[in-house]
Amino acid sequence: ISSTCAALGSSLPFLLARNSDLRPKVLTLARRSPRTRALESAVSDRGLVTVLVLRLAPVIPIPLGAYNYLYGATSIAFIDFFFGTFLGSLKPYAFDA
Repeated sequence: ISSTCAALGSSLPFLLARNSDLRPKVLTLARRSPRTRALESAVSDRGLVTVLVLRLAPVIPIPLGAYNYLYGATSIAFIDFFFGTFLGSLKPYAFDA
């Protein structure tokens, strides 16, 4: 249940960035940094895997809360984002709790 809620909660900023005037603003900010440009490229090539790996990474290059907005501004499919978030949330809730 916790992983489902995590994925649903992460979907709100994703959908806000995807379906509002935020998308061009987020992309403009993201393209200023080499880290976020690399993330945008990785998400475009291998969306689900990128989201899953970054959810499981112990150290991430940008704040976790910003990822959902950034993913929403990229071309990743919502289903890849949702399941990557869901699967990436299983480990912390199941094994780290």
